[in-house]
Amino acid sequence: MRAPLAKKHYNSDSNKIAKAYNARVKPRNFQVGDLVMRKAEAFGPAGKLDPKWEDSYKLVEIVNGRAYKLQQLDGMNIPRTWNITNSKNSIPKFAQQEKFLY
Repeated sequence: MRAPLAKKHYNSDSNKIAKAYNARVKPRNFQVGDLVMRKAEAFGPAGKLDPKWEDSYKLVEIVNGRAYKLQQLDGMNIPRTWNITNSKNSIPKFAQQEKFLY
């Protein structure tokens, strides 16, 4: 008798948790040609004073919704695919407007 009631409460609680999490998550949508920074820890441990993000890379190809291929700005391709969680926009949102780009 208690099992269905416990399952009902579990489902409602997990829905509340998912709703709160989804409200805080910032979606990352990239397009081919965007400049992105990749996380330095993604390919090895970083020290305490090491930079957390590496310089700009050009997004060359989207393999699926969450993986993509990168290219350095000098044209050299990065050998493996990267997950979207290991990147962020290289240009801040306020500077992406046309009037701020030089």
